[in-house]
Amino acid sequence: MTSKIVEIYPKIKLTIKPWICPSCSFVNNNHLYYCEICSHQLDYYSINNSNINYYSIDKKRRVYRAFGSTKGIILPVLSCYSESQFKKNIIKLYDYFVTKKINGIWILPTDSDIKTVTNVFLWTKKIYPDFWIGINLIGMHIPKVLNYLSDIKPDGIWIDNSHLTDQEKQNIPEIILDQFKKLKFKGLYFGGVLFKYTSVNGDPLKIIKKTNKYMDVLTTSGEKTGVEIEQDKIKFIHKNTHKNILIANASGITPENVHKIKKLCSIFIVRTSIVDKKNNIDLKKLNKLIKSIKF
Repeated sequence: MTSKIVEIYPKIKLTIKPWICPSCSFVNNNHLYYCEICSHQLDYYSINNSNINYYSIDKKRRVYRAFGSTKGIILPVLSCYSESQFKKNIIKLYDYFVTKKINGIWILPTDSDIKTVTNVFLWTKKIYPDFWIGINLIGMHIPKVLNYLSDIKPDGIWIDNSHLTDQEKQNIPEIILDQFKKLKFKGLYFGGVLFKYTSVNGDPLKIIKKTNKYMDVLTTSGEKTGVEIEQDKIKFIHKNTHKNILIANASGITPENVHKIKKLCSIFIVRTSIVDKKNNIDLKKLNKLIKSIKF
């Protein structure tokens, strides 16, 4: 039995492991999870993960190399209506990055489109090559996200739903890691776990305990955008997360409530509390939040 390489999406190639159908004993070489003869379906994808060494990497060390710290990491989120607005906000924030008041930024296409985000990312890297910039392609399916990474290499990629389950064998998480290596993506992976507006695929405890194998940063949130995370939830996550993986919270962080979670997570992804009504960074609000997190 030999492995076979198939293209499941433009630029996304997987190496399928041959598997024997438990129903009819046919040796399948051409399909990820269903038998060519009897259509029996496996509950997992049969692929060779080329990035299996990622399992044992010290994720906390990867984060430290990126940010120079493993606590009090602040990553403002920019989601603007136009390239010019993005650029104005980025120029504001770069001085904060240089002085280590913030550790980088995320740019999202919430209020624009993917093309705008791409143009802004490339412009920023040309002007400020040292600026840590992550991208979250909200609403884009995993194959499309991975296809995007074949051309654009941000410093980090954030996926709201990591598709991690409580099962022994993983499907989409294995494909994500496999493609990171094939596409030569070396940035940090922020994987959404118990994240707002996403489904929970099994026992939350078992899912949390698997995160160290499949992501650099466990990224969670409150129930809705702008809503602070519940204390029971963040305490549960903190208690059960592997010591070598950091926790990021991505909703409802304010100067007034951040003291509740400062010891329970290491990375603060912020937007609502630091912008004005037109999505421009409000430096007074940002300064107040920085002071509440750093001191």
